Amino acid sequence: TFDSCSERAKGTARSGRLEGFPWLATHRTFTQRKQRLSFIGVWSNYFFGPAARTMPNARNRKAMKKKKEAERVKALEAAKRLKASREEESKEAKHESRDSKKTTATTSGGSQKPLPLDKLQEIITTAHEKLFRRFTPDEHKELHEKYLGEKPFPHLQLENFLNEDFARLLKDELLHEEFYQKSNDLYDFSQTKDLRNCSQPLISKFKNIIASFSEDVKAITNAKLEPQFDLFGAIYSKTCKLLCHDDRMPGRKIAYIYYLVPEDWSEDDGGALDLFHSEGTGGHHDGNFQPVSVAKSFLPKWNSVIFFEVNRKSFHQVNEILSKKARVSIAGWFYGPTIDSKTEVELPQPIYVAPSSLPEQSLPSSSSSSSSSS
Repeated sequence: TFDSCSERAKGTARSGRLEGFPWLATHRTFTQRKQRLSFIGVWSNYFFGPAARTMPNARNRKAMKKKKEAERVKALEAAKRLKASREEESKEAKHESRDSKKTTATTSGGSQKPLPLDKLQEIITTAHEKLFRRFTPDEHKELHEKYLGEKPFPHLQLENFLNEDFARLLKDELLHEEFYQKSNDLYDFSQTKDLRNCSQPLISKFKNIIASFSEDVKAITNAKLEPQFDLFGAIYSKTCKLLCHDDRMPGRKIAYIYYLVPEDWSEDDGGALDLFHSEGTGGHHDGNFQPVSVAKSFLPKWNSVIFFEVNRKSFHQVNEILSKKARVSIAGWFYGPTIDSKTEVELPQPIYVAPSSLPEQSLPSSSSSSSSSS
């Protein structure tokens, strides 16, 4: 029977003889051996093998937690060190840039020797009317004819505008103001906030000078000007520029730039103010003009002021600065009715376009450069 055969096979397997039914004996022996090996392997692997390092026992959980905490602390410390180093580099770069601008700006044309205290007090207490160039009615008429005869649009440059000592002190005081970088496709330079709100004594005195100078500008240009005007400080350092634009914004009538550049400024330094010849692209009254070519260039000159009429033809630009000298200036606009002096036609919205003789460039909308200074 099957039972007797099975018993016979078991006995044969125990005695080590493969008689009778060897397949059953082999199967039984293999199964028992596998069970024994599996049981021993699992526990030996748990206590001594790779699994002992990963199994979630209390000892390993504590070690892993401690290791993760150490890694987290190390990562946080590294992040803090990186952040601190970046902040330090940023501060150093900002201070170096500001110091280099101030140092370069004062190497020539600024106060190389401090004025005596009594001289400084004298300038501060002097009435502002005595610190800038004044004109007689006859000179107004002569300058008016010259102003209207200038091409490509009415403009005029006046030299020795301020008292020399006052100009040097004004520059020193201006360079202690905060300048903010202004940069986009149209311009790249640094500019102060509106200096009309500045409380520094010499800048406040210059503000009164510009208010009085507006009467001379009114007589020379025969323009209807209002008391309102703008006043900004600007620094053009190396590679800075201001591309071709026309300055037209609601109310702007006359633009002015007063230069505080080094006295040895030359063509090699760049930064010239270019005035463009323009041509109409449609009817005479459509207000659509395009710059064609540079008609006249003015190198910045120490203690000089230039002003021009803001109209649909007043395209101009500031060439790129080529040297380490700083092109320091104070600029702004006198306000009045915005009409063209030739046609008495109200001006459209301002436009900023590249001259046809220059490579095309992507320029921003007019609203992005409402306070740019030439």
